[in-house]
Amino acid sequence: MSSEKPLLHAIMMCDFAYRDSGTGKYTLIGTFSDIRARSFPANHGPMGLYVAMSHWVNEQEFSLQLVRESTDVVFKMPSIKIPKKEPFEKVEVGINLQSIPLVQPGRYSIEVMVNKEILHEFVFRAGLAPQIKQGE
Repeated sequence: MSSEKPLLHAIMMCDFAYRDSGTGKYTLIGTFSDIRARSFPANHGPMGLYVAMSHWVNEQEFSLQLVRESTDVVFKMPSIKIPKKEPFEKVEVGINLQSIPLVQPGRYSIEVMVNKEILHEFVFRAGLAPQIKQGE
């Protein structure tokens, strides 16, 4: 059995990840790189996540988890088994979540997990949205 790890090609946060059933193509609607909330704790959503990988040379478990400040797991999706693929065949996963809990402002990361090991960490910040004054 090969110990080669999959290669990550893309990870994107968006409002919605749509996959066309006829073509298999993904459309990502409303991409963003940070999250702003009026107050904390907050629930952000809906939110889509898109992940593209290759070199999936064995059947492996894939999952994502949201971590705050590198230590507190805020959310973890159940693992899904993805069967073996040809080395250059892409594995694309689109996930749409109703909401994610953001307990306080700060650094968060989405960890891409393969067989319960971190393959990649996508870091973003959650902060307070600017206050808009009346009449502006």
